[in-house]
Amino acid sequence: LKQLEVLQVSGNRLVELPPLQLPKLRVLAAARNQLGELPEEMELPRLEVMRLEDNQLSRLPTNVNRWLPRLLLDLSANHI
Repeated sequence: LKQLEVLQVSGNRLVELPPLQLPKLRVLAAARNQLGELPEEMELPRLEVMRLEDNQLSRLPTNVNRWLPRLLLDLSANHI
């Protein structure tokens, strides 16, 4: 998994994600699930795209700013 660059888990009715530690991940697609929040412990130093639209998100991890401004983040249709 350490070499994984794209993680596509959209449309799977997930209610949570595990703490992700994926050093080469560039794209995280977790749209159309039932995620209420993201884990604080995510280590994704190369993340460029995070697709989280159509979930139940009401907040983001406090450390999300470390991925900005290079991150393309889609949070549409959430509770944020």
